[in-house]
Amino acid sequence: MRRRDPRLRRSARAPPQERAGRCRLGIVPIALIAMQQTSSRTLSRALFLPLGALILFVSAMALSGNGIQAGPYLQDAAPDSLWVCWETASTGPNPTESRVDYGTSPLLGQSVNGTYLNSSAGTVIHQTLVGGLAPDTVYYYQSITGNWTSGVHHFRTPPPLDAETPWRFAAMSDTQVDGSNPDKHREVIEEGVIDYVQAQYGPDVPSELSFLLNAGDLVSTGSNHSHWQDHFFAQAERLLREVPLYPVLGNHEANASLYFEYMRLSQNGSPGFDEHWYYTDHQNVRLVGLDTNAPYDNQTQLDWLDSVLAGAALIDRIDFVFVQFHHPHKSELWTPGESSFSGVVVDRLEQFSSDTGKPSIHFFGHTHGYSRGQSRDHNHLWVNVATGMGNPDYWYEYSQADYPEFQISVPEWGFAVVDVEAGADPSFRLRRLSRGNEFVARDNELIDEITIRRYNQAPARPTALAPNPSSGSVPGFDVELSSSTFFDPDGDTLLESHWQVTAVSGDYSDPLIDDWRRIENWYRPANGDSWYSEDNVIDPDIEDVVLAESLPGCQPVWWRVRHRDSGLEWSEWSLEQTFTVGLSDGGDNIPNPANGATGVDLAPVLEWFPCQPADAYDVYFGTAPSLGPSDFQGTQTQTTFAPGVLDPESTYHWRIDHINGGQTTTGPTWSFTTTPTFPTLHTGEWRFADSDPATGVPLEAAMGSSEMIPEGMSYGSDWLLGSTGGSIPHIDGEPTGYIRLDEVSGSNTGLRTWFNAPGNGGGGCCDVFEFTLIWDLFIPDTESAYQALWQGNASNSNDAEFFLNNSTGGFWLSGPGNVGAGSWDRGEWVRIAHRVDYPDTSAVFVNGVKVLSDDELPAPDWLYGEGSGSSVWMLTDQNGGTDVGLVYCANFALVDALMPDGAIAALGGPDAGGIFVPSVPETYCTSAPNSAGPGCQIGWSGSTSVGANDFTLHGWSGIPSQFGLFYYGSEQIQIPFGEGFGCVGGGSLGFFRLNPPQLFDSFGDVERLLDFTQPPASGGPGQIEPGSTWNFQLWYRDPAGGGSGFNLSDALSAPFTP
Repeated sequence: MRRRDPRLRRSARAPPQERAGRCRLGIVPIALIAMQQTSSRTLSRALFLPLGALILFVSAMALSGNGIQAGPYLQDAAPDSLWVCWETASTGPNPTESRVDYGTSPLLGQSVNGTYLNSSAGTVIHQTLVGGLAPDTVYYYQSITGNWTSGVHHFRTPPPLDAETPWRFAAMSDTQVDGSNPDKHREVIEEGVIDYVQAQYGPDVPSELSFLLNAGDLVSTGSNHSHWQDHFFAQAERLLREVPLYPVLGNHEANASLYFEYMRLSQNGSPGFDEHWYYTDHQNVRLVGLDTNAPYDNQTQLDWLDSVLAGAALIDRIDFVFVQFHHPHKSELWTPGESSFSGVVVDRLEQFSSDTGKPSIHFFGHTHGYSRGQSRDHNHLWVNVATGMGNPDYWYEYSQADYPEFQISVPEWGFAVVDVEAGADPSFRLRRLSRGNEFVARDNELIDEITIRRYNQAPARPTALAPNPSSGSVPGFDVELSSSTFFDPDGDTLLESHWQVTAVSGDYSDPLIDDWRRIENWYRPANGDSWYSEDNVIDPDIEDVVLAESLPGCQPVWWRVRHRDSGLEWSEWSLEQTFTVGLSDGGDNIPNPANGATGVDLAPVLEWFPCQPADAYDVYFGTAPSLGPSDFQGTQTQTTFAPGVLDPESTYHWRIDHINGGQTTTGPTWSFTTTPTFPTLHTGEWRFADSDPATGVPLEAAMGSSEMIPEGMSYGSDWLLGSTGGSIPHIDGEPTGYIRLDEVSGSNTGLRTWFNAPGNGGGGCCDVFEFTLIWDLFIPDTESAYQALWQGNASNSNDAEFFLNNSTGGFWLSGPGNVGAGSWDRGEWVRIAHRVDYPDTSAVFVNGVKVLSDDELPAPDWLYGEGSGSSVWMLTDQNGGTDVGLVYCANFALVDALMPDGAIAALGGPDAGGIFVPSVPETYCTSAPNSAGPGCQIGWSGSTSVGANDFTLHGWSGIPSQFGLFYYGSEQIQIPFGEGFGCVGGGSLGFFRLNPPQLFDSFGDVERLLDFTQPPASGGPGQIEPGSTWNFQLWYRDPAGGGSGFNLSDALSAPFTP
């Protein structure tokens, strides 16, 4: 394999007239083609035409006759036949004539009539089978309908099926229009495929390229006639009139009639499913086209595929099987596009290749970019051949994943070319040619290449070198395994290595370590750039590896290794090696909290588990990843350590060094992150108490900057705001407001919610993968269908993700369906929480009690967040009728975090005040009398919201015209101080004064805005953050009050919110 750096910028492309050795139109090249491809008799006729006739002939070849709206284009080629198709208007003389004139020279000489159909667009589509042809022969042809004629074009028939001549094809996908680059498909076809084939192989494209694959999404809207004419056929006509097209259905075709009217593919699919799936053989390859769209992702198609693969297994001349379908099994650039049905297909292809020794490929699209990888245990390639025009899916733009199967992914336009060899040593070479993207231009730049041989020789069996029995007791963390040098008998290079470690000698069915390494992995750059890929493999020397996962300590283990060459052939496994693991943080020795743990309590107890007790332990604890002398906490004999009360949502690092016999063994550095406080800074909450609600106007948020906008509904009938009472009971006797929705459904209809929280949990910049939704709901007794709760689709154009099942008191979740019957009751207020950890699990709580746990439920979807440009929807679904009903919601909260069970339990059931009801600042301690009266009092106004920044401290009944100073700290105390009591302690952080001192007015009053954007509240140890609680007191001068000359107010404890 060879690849150039995808980040490199190529020099500007030379204009067409400066490219050597090619003329797009002219008499000489046509004559030369005739010399190369026609018989001597035909050649003499072509060469000695009168000049005027030759000019007319050339003009006819270049002319597309008026009235032909699409084509001609070629399909379903066989050694002795081929379909010529085109589209015309339904008017004019003889509009249904479907005649093809053809022959082995441009003079044609033979004629055949075909069939036609009246299209759903009101046009006529002609399909004519040109049969009785000789294999591997150039034919010229012209399409004729009435007075309309195409130019004279040519094609080459395929060789006989048992021919062993080399051949090739091109593949691409997703040629639907990109509004910013509406002519990109033409560029990829003409400056890409055609120019590349001519430059690399020869001037006559039909003689050098056997066919073109398109893995779906040929157009943006399958039912839009102009999309087919303008975006697909018009932009690809120079290639499709000379080279057969083999497409499959994408989701954008939407099963529209026009696709099936245009296409004439092999009619060998299951009865009733013609052109949904099909196969054709070309020499030593079986090509299979599948439909991964619902509802065609069915068992009927799988049964048919089984029979087609079984047939390929029995035919000796078939060396390879290439399958194309639209939806990926896995997709690095856009995980939401993945299909479980495609995964079932891939399983079958992998098994076919392993059973028969015939390598296979699955080509796909849907995700707009190129990806290529391979199955670990099978000779099977995964190739995304997009994008032919659809706008690239750039890094960090969508949900993405670095899957182990893929070796390269790049967000670029382009196409693939596959060269196939038959004969005694059959092989194919796949190359990716890039056209770049909107950030960097490329002119057919080779960015990926792999060659697969059917009879590839395996690499030499490696030797497992170290650790071994003579290595002694090996620490279980950062274990380095070493193998012998790679050797391959037919000169292939090392591509992958595979390492397994087991606790049971000879049994690797459930290994402790199953580590698959590759020399390279081109994925998104760590710096957040979106338009290129970088190799994130730190050390490509994979004959020796350092395990990322710790081994269980205090026990023997066994291990083995195998090598894979660049042609995907594995060596035998090495003979087994063994060693003993000593001190470790793996297995039963995992520390508590585990390394990398999140959501850790704010007052944790750290615990570690040595094989044998050490004489003592040195404990290091701090906030820096590299722990130093300042982080040393002391030497102890216990195996637990309590660091005290920690800051919320903060990462801490710790290390335990073991001391034995005066010798110190340095341990690994572990880390954990404490739980956030709730609500988080980006939590949004709505309590539906707006004074002037209207459709299209954002509802007032009780918390946060997210927006909820009623859209597509009529106020008063579809939705309204009201107050409890009468048939809608109060919550625990307390009146509250609510929003009522009555059977609200439809695209772009409902409560559109813009979640202004940054991406988390692997969702890049803008997708929220970890979140918790909480509703206070009332469902009347009369409701018996479903009620949608949330929808991840940006336009509410498909089914919601999570529903109440009103008839069972349960839920419906995308994936498992109906679950949790009897969990809640109609006719009373209930608090429902759905915690989602995408893409893994979710859990459901009713009134704070978990009723469906994480090991029962999948994560149905993620939420679009800040910067995504997309919204989500609440309490609505695409479909009416059984999916939505009459629902009342008193409160709704959207949290950008996985709230722990205890935090959700603490919220309890419905509350008339809201979901995250803030604790009100309260006074404590005692105010002593002063010279002006009974004593100074402290109070507050504004809010405790850090975001609002309007928290104001007040003091009254102080000493007029004397100075006072507000200060704060983390502890509550009460000790005599001056003429009063000190009520605020600094603890380990200290006191924080709100300078400068201020004068009491003539009434003995003073006030001070606490500005969270200014020191000491803005940063450092005195930073006031959401979720923190601080204690405030007012010191003031009182010269006449006693010997100290000062006094203090009582104190105020204030919890702060986002």
